Amino acid sequence: GVGGPGFLWLGSDAVSQASTMARIEDPTVRRHVFQGFFGLTPSASTDSPIFRRYNRSRSAMPSTAGDGAGNCDLEIDDDGVQMWAADNDGNASTPLVCSGSDNQQHDIYAMYSYDATFAFAHALHRLVEHARVAEVRGDELYEALVTNVSFEGVTGRIAFNDASADPSRRTHGDRTSGVRYDLWNFGQTELSVVGAWQPCSAGAAACSEISTSANFTYSTADNSKPHDGSEIGLLFAESGSGDGPKMAACAALLALQHVNEGNGSVVPELSRSGPNALQFVPKPIGIVRADVASAIRGYESIRDRIDGFVDGAASRTNVHVAQLGALDGVPQLSYYSSAPELSCDVQYTHFGRSYVSDKISSSVLAEQLAGYGWQHYGVLHVRDEWAVGYQEHLAQNAFRLGLTQFSGSWTESNAAEIREAVQMMRDIGVNIIVSLSFEVDLLPLLSSAEDEGLLADNFVWIIIEGSGSAANLGTNPEATRLMAGMLSFEANPVPAFGFQRLARLWSSLGPDDCTRAGAGGIFDVPPSVFSSPPTQYAAFAYDAVAGLAMGMRASDNPHRGTDVLSSLARVSFDGASGPVAFDARLDRNASGLIFTFSRFFTETADWPRQRLVADTETADCSTEPASPEPVSCKRLAPRICKILPGEAAAVDWEAVETVPLLFRDGSATPPEDALLAREREREAERRQQRRLIILLTSVFGALLLLFVALTYRASLSVRNFKRREIAAKQVLEAIRGVHRLDHPCVLLPARAFLRMGSLREHEALRAEGQLLFYDSPRQLADKHVVFFSHQWLSFGTPDPLGVQYRVMAASLRRVIADTGWEEANVQVWVDLASIPQSKPLLKQLAVQTIACYCAAAHAFVICAPTTIHADTGEVCNVQSYQRRMWCRCEQLCHVLRKGTGTMWCATTEDDCRRLGELDSEWLMSVLRVFEGDVTDEGDYLSIVLPILGLYAELYALELKRRAQAVPWQSSPAAAAEAALCQVGSEERRAQTLQLVLNEIRGAKRGEIFPPKLRMSAQRLAQ
Repeated sequence: GVGGPGFLWLGSDAVSQASTMARIEDPTVRRHVFQGFFGLTPSASTDSPIFRRYNRSRSAMPSTAGDGAGNCDLEIDDDGVQMWAADNDGNASTPLVCSGSDNQQHDIYAMYSYDATFAFAHALHRLVEHARVAEVRGDELYEALVTNVSFEGVTGRIAFNDASADPSRRTHGDRTSGVRYDLWNFGQTELSVVGAWQPCSAGAAACSEISTSANFTYSTADNSKPHDGSEIGLLFAESGSGDGPKMAACAALLALQHVNEGNGSVVPELSRSGPNALQFVPKPIGIVRADVASAIRGYESIRDRIDGFVDGAASRTNVHVAQLGALDGVPQLSYYSSAPELSCDVQYTHFGRSYVSDKISSSVLAEQLAGYGWQHYGVLHVRDEWAVGYQEHLAQNAFRLGLTQFSGSWTESNAAEIREAVQMMRDIGVNIIVSLSFEVDLLPLLSSAEDEGLLADNFVWIIIEGSGSAANLGTNPEATRLMAGMLSFEANPVPAFGFQRLARLWSSLGPDDCTRAGAGGIFDVPPSVFSSPPTQYAAFAYDAVAGLAMGMRASDNPHRGTDVLSSLARVSFDGASGPVAFDARLDRNASGLIFTFSRFFTETADWPRQRLVADTETADCSTEPASPEPVSCKRLAPRICKILPGEAAAVDWEAVETVPLLFRDGSATPPEDALLAREREREAERRQQRRLIILLTSVFGALLLLFVALTYRASLSVRNFKRREIAAKQVLEAIRGVHRLDHPCVLLPARAFLRMGSLREHEALRAEGQLLFYDSPRQLADKHVVFFSHQWLSFGTPDPLGVQYRVMAASLRRVIADTGWEEANVQVWVDLASIPQSKPLLKQLAVQTIACYCAAAHAFVICAPTTIHADTGEVCNVQSYQRRMWCRCEQLCHVLRKGTGTMWCATTEDDCRRLGELDSEWLMSVLRVFEGDVTDEGDYLSIVLPILGLYAELYALELKRRAQAVPWQSSPAAAAEAALCQVGSEERRAQTLQLVLNEIRGAKRGEIFPPKLRMSAQRLAQ
């Protein structure tokens, strides 16, 4: 069973002899056994003068085989013993006869024997005649042979390798030249030489002299080259009670069979290169259960016998298996793992997938949520690699689209934590919920949601990849009841023409087909696997095998993982899951992917059924231009979402059973975002309150107006004089405050900050000696100061749950990494630690100096995670941060001194990015600092002087601009002045600020400005 047609045997010189082949007398049997055999034998040139002289001498010797008449001229050696003689009859009285090979026939080993004897003669001559040794020792003879012998022999140039300096000495004494082998091939009837091989000589262009492969004879019936045994392994997931994992495994084995056969019934490209271009042999299938240990055992059971493998393991399992594949250099394509973490090309160098990365899926889902007009939603997820990664990328896309995400999580199978997460969503008040759960937790999750009132008609539940969870739940009436009306969102190739090809073929197959394809002895195939259409995972599994096979087929060496990976990145085909292509990291390309919403409904009493959702007006997506990023459908039409609709021709909508999109209340109208509706109600109440206040103020103001008018004229002149005097002092104080520290700058070393574990008050840290005090801005010049700007999450403490501290710590590490600073030279400013909290006077001095603190910072980090205010219950996020007056003040103080290039914005522990250029809306909100929200109205007055000091510097910059004739529109002072003239909603504050500006413009002396700006100030005053 290991020879004959289809096999290729390679033999050494002992086998590559005509006499060996002749032992099988029947020529038909001999041809069947040896056809396609290749062998190597030592060789030497027979054209040299030395060989011709040797051959003449050899022919002149008596025949060692005798004369054919029983006469034999036996040679006598130096000890008087007859050579090549044998006792052929066991009778000592009869003469010996000739025995052995005939010296009259050409024998390559006789030539090598001659040269070996001649080489030793050279070495002996060297010792006896030149070195004059009296006794020959073996080590001296060997040294003379290796170091001194070199000559033209019968078999070519003779020289030996001197490896005496090499500790291993493995090549010491090897022949270094004249080595040559003949390549033999058994054709139809006999062995013949088809080429020769010799090692490369210095400067040689090639190492071989092989005849064209057209002259080779192989064992195959059509004389095609036998396959090289490239082998693909399969790890399939064995979890749940449904047939989904076995469907996917059978689809993978079916694809392997189609590769072997060149069968293009599902993937047309498989038939274009024929069945024999490269064959694939299935190997034992590793069974991957939920635990990591069994996954590793499954991989270890196949890794030594495969050139690549496909798998249906979950992401949390593959973060371990894919590392082993990288260490072993074994290419891997997954048809189930979706965590973006696996795209890391440092840790998972040999991992790819035919399935869709959650980086793409979460982007599409975020666009869909925004399209329905929802601005707030919750994510309930299990804490594992897949779910955590998905919700993090969903949060990033939500931030990009202006959405707010709330998250609650639990440890798998922990019912208490599940209930706590559900209760948190209830308390927040969101009614749009995204679920990332395994089937083991799905029923406890939905039961808790029902108990807490989260399954009411105005709620929308979106289960990520709910099809697999529903199928694995099996027969369960409770699941049917709870899931009715919910939506499943997933990558779903069902509408693709390629999937329809697979489905048609699937309906004609049965369990025996899967067993014959390789499942036999590995797992049982129940009839139910083929009694229903294949799942989407079966299509992804089929394409994983087809893709890996094409990558191996196109590679220079299918047994070298790096070659296969390089080829795989160039593979593209019309697969069972739609158009298949891979990016440079071997992630599935977004082009041609299809995402769908499916609606669960009660079809029977015992099974959670679902149907794809179709739009009532159209069954195709918007025709947006193709781009590298996935493009989802716009707004509400359609609900079935096709990515990059340039591939629309590959979709067969007619073959898909669909239902209209109806929400839990039975309506086609999307429920309103509950939090957004509540915010609108609050805003309406605030508007009503403001109208009432304005009405009462108008009545009271009318009564006061007469009195004010009577007294105004009498006090006008006195007030004008005092106002000018006070304003001048204020401006002088403001400008000086920008350049001095009225209160020391209090910083905390970065290492100490990272060790704190939570934000701590100034007084406690000072008592421990943790704080550093600087009395002058010049002392900060050689430090790297990171300034944290954030909003308080309760009235009494800034960070009651530690959310902001964790984001600050992560962003501090990110800033240090981005800038390349040494951590030991980085110091942190954060209000609770850097401003005295128990001494009001010291606190006020520190607040007055805030402009100098912000301006001195080398990095300004906005910390604005999405969370809930502990006292008001309102949402706190980037938008609420931007509305706070103190936050605007800190940003303005930094921007006017350092610009935006040193600013970061951190919204999660994993999302900290540079701001770059601020858009106009953000910038104007920063400039209008006095329009921000405050808890205490008195806070407005505490920042007047710092802000005025910074704007005064802007006026100085404007003086320089005018002196250099720079257009006004190009000056940063233009926007600042325009904003400052409009700040404040209170008449008194607006008049005060306007008066101070007028005083700056009308100043007659330059003393109120720093000395270096006096001349410009006088020019401005004039």
